[in-house]
Amino acid sequence: MSNITASLLGLAREFSQKYTVSMYELLQQLNYASGASQVTEQSLYKELLSHPDFVDDWLEYSEDKRCAGWYFKTDNEGKYLVGYVDENKESETRYDDKLRACAVFLKHELDIIAR
Repeated sequence: MSNITASLLGLAREFSQKYTVSMYELLQQLNYASGASQVTEQSLYKELLSHPDFVDDWLEYSEDKRCAGWYFKTDNEGKYLVGYVDENKESETRYDDKLRACAVFLKHELDIIAR
C-alpha cells in the first residue's frame, strides 16, 4: 500500500486532535489532490483490513459534521450507511461490511474536500 493511503486513514483522528487545522489543510499537507486518482476505494479497503481501528474515528468524524455532503453511519439493524445529501439530492447505500462502507465514504469525502 502506498504511504499516502495509510496516512489518509489517520486523518479523522488527527483532525479531531487539531482544532486549528481544517481537513482541507490536512489533505494539502499530504498532497492528496495530485495523487487522488491513485487512491481507490479498494486501496483504502485493503489498508483498513490492516488498521480497522480507524473506522470508528471516521464514524465519529461523520457524525460530527453539521453540513450537507457525504455521511457514514450505522442504522438500527447494525448495517452501515454511506450516503450523500444536499438541498437537491439524496442517496444512500447500505453495507454489511463496516470496512467496505468506510472505504467508500473516505474516497467520496476526501475527493470532495480536495476540490
